[in-house]
Amino acid sequence: MRRNFKVIIIVIIVLAILSIAAAAYFMPTTHYKTIEINGYTIEVPDSNSTAEKINDNYKIYNDQQNNITIKSYAINNINQTNYTGVKDITEQIKNNNATNTTIANKTVANKSDTYTYYELEQHQMIVITTKDKNTMEHILQNMNKTQIKPENAENINLTQIQENNNTTNNTTQQTTTKKKTTTTTSSKNKKTSSDDTWGDYEDDTYVYGHGAGSSPDPDITWKHNKKTGYGEYYNRKTGERWGGYNIA
Repeated sequence: MRRNFKVIIIVIIVLAILSIAAAAYFMPTTHYKTIEINGYTIEVPDSNSTAEKINDNYKIYNDQQNNITIKSYAINNINQTNYTGVKDITEQIKNNNATNTTIANKTVANKSDTYTYYELEQHQMIVITTKDKNTMEHILQNMNKTQIKPENAENINLTQIQENNNTTNNTTQQTTTKKKTTTTTSSKNKKTSSDDTWGDYEDDTYVYGHGAGSSPDPDITWKHNKKTGYGEYYNRKTGERWGGYNIA
């Protein structure tokens, strides 16, 4: 009797192990593919979606199956002066702005479990939105970037164009591309575009300072638009940039 009991226990243990192994084997596995969009190489869940070229500078990847939207604008063609893509990206960042969280050591906005990450540089910008935290983590862990440095584009600054869009959206919707470009030039003459010059002072439009939240880290510089409420932070040591509305 005792021997039969031991045999039954062993059989139960073996069956349990086999059940666990079978469940792990048949568990759905996410397969990924690599896309390239304006210098960014990104791994996304496999689907039939492809990056759509709106114009030479503006590209969109929209995967409805996996709830992923990626928009990127970069100065690939300096003669392309339609900055509608910059406005679209600015609107997506603004609409999805919420509580900041950290995923893969990067700052990500979380609005009702919709995760948004963006980067903004002088000649290159991207915004990534997904409803799946694990997907966002995989994207950020495996994303690589080739910096776009167009020739003869020193006077084009996507940071300023984006901020001009923010100001325009809060005052009037009747803005032309020509007006945006003129405003960008005027802003640049007023203040150099180099992040390294950010100090603890303010002008008619911005307040500038160092640190983030309660941290006085001198490597982190920031500027806050007094008109729109938009704040942008830049870590000079790591190169990371993040921002949003009414953040500390």
